[in-house]
Amino acid sequence: MTRERIKSLLTLFGLPDSFSEQQLKQAYRDLVQVWHPDRHTGNARLQRKATEQLKEINEAEKILSGLLVNGRFNLADWTPEEPDIFRAPPNPDRPKGGKAAGIPLYFRWWLVLLGAVGVVMLVSHAGSRRHAPDDSPPSTPPGSSPPLPATPVVKSPRLDEHNGFKQFTFGMSRAQAAAAAVPDKSWADDQGNQAMFTYNRGPVARLDDYPLDRIELKFVQDQLYRIEVGFSTNQDKVFQAFTAAFGDSNPNGQGLRNGRPLRIRFWQGNNIVCSILADRNSPEATGWDTVVMSDQRLDGLVAATQLEELRADIAPDGFKALTFGMSATEVQSRFSHSHLSLSTDAGMGETSVAIPRQADPQLAGLGWLPLDEIRCHFFKDRLYRIDLVFSQNADEIFQAFMARFPRATANSSWLRGQKEMIARQWTDTGFGAAIMAPVTVPPVWDRVILFQVQINDERRKFNDEAPARAAKDI
Repeated sequence: MTRERIKSLLTLFGLPDSFSEQQLKQAYRDLVQVWHPDRHTGNARLQRKATEQLKEINEAEKILSGLLVNGRFNLADWTPEEPDIFRAPPNPDRPKGGKAAGIPLYFRWWLVLLGAVGVVMLVSHAGSRRHAPDDSPPSTPPGSSPPLPATPVVKSPRLDEHNGFKQFTFGMSRAQAAAAAVPDKSWADDQGNQAMFTYNRGPVARLDDYPLDRIELKFVQDQLYRIEVGFSTNQDKVFQAFTAAFGDSNPNGQGLRNGRPLRIRFWQGNNIVCSILADRNSPEATGWDTVVMSDQRLDGLVAATQLEELRADIAPDGFKALTFGMSATEVQSRFSHSHLSLSTDAGMGETSVAIPRQADPQLAGLGWLPLDEIRCHFFKDRLYRIDLVFSQNADEIFQAFMARFPRATANSSWLRGQKEMIARQWTDTGFGAAIMAPVTVPPVWDRVILFQVQINDERRKFNDEAPARAAKDI
């Protein structure tokens, strides 16, 4: 492994020369999101290219993971292992007291000498061709991408000096943030591990002369770790304001938002990262709509907390307070009937209840990620399936689902009405989970389905036998 090869892999993953295991995992997940073949099901050529690219990404991830020492890697500290060309490898077939099988030692010395002469001749030949036109074939095989040149990241030390936005600083508690400015809306999960404040009016939701649509503060373990600023006017002026504050930005073309590709530029400090986002197809100067600032020191804590909450929310017996086997009456008793809609599939023993977010915002959340609606499906008055419906944070929910069910595989048998879905599914003997999206490129994930295998199998058998039962009445 050469230093140049490692640099090319770091460029592929968008990683600095020094990175952590968490940064590597996040970069790998981002690349898989972009290059997964299922995002290109409508184009066979792009799907083949994505398959090849994904193989390269998986190979690169294995190499970079193998370089980690105590969860970190620093190229400046890395030293390649020099092979000992004079030492013969151990030969298990060599008889005791006998000579080693293979090339004699004196002959290997001759090979080394000839190799040295060859290197001198090659260097001399290269010097004679230095100014000659290069008509040799490209070294990169056809169909593969050449390694990208390493682009140094422009550091913005002023990010760390500022350490936040307006009166909000990273690491401050919810009480300190509320004392600085009372939020218009607030939310916290059941465990109190994660919370969010929203400001959408007043002097807080302004960037000096420029109005903002919203400011969101996100907390983990009662520490402010992420600030999101949304705006829809004066986009070019807002970009200029951040450039004036933090200097030149870095380009980064890889990113998704609810399945849509993004155009991103970012400022990088030692601890703080600030990104400005726009839809990929938006106008170059005026398409910006969101700024995200985050404290990288808390990233590992955030990822661990989110995964732990997801494990707590999605259990083999159901979702939060909704457990498989409970009746529709038990579910309805938890809510005001004005919030619920009950529908019955006549004659098939099936009933469903829709629980909108306003009925119970605490229930309608996947970790800290909000859901639009939860749909409970019953067979013979037993809850057997739970649909988690969402229209925001699609990429985060997909990543969280795959972290919870890393062995989930592609499944093309799911239908919504008569339309085929793209899905990832994981199933064991008693419990199953799937995440799905309409067939689009890239897919926009919009639903997680949890189901109890035994009751679901009973329902399928009941439905399959329905025509035979109906025939008896004819």
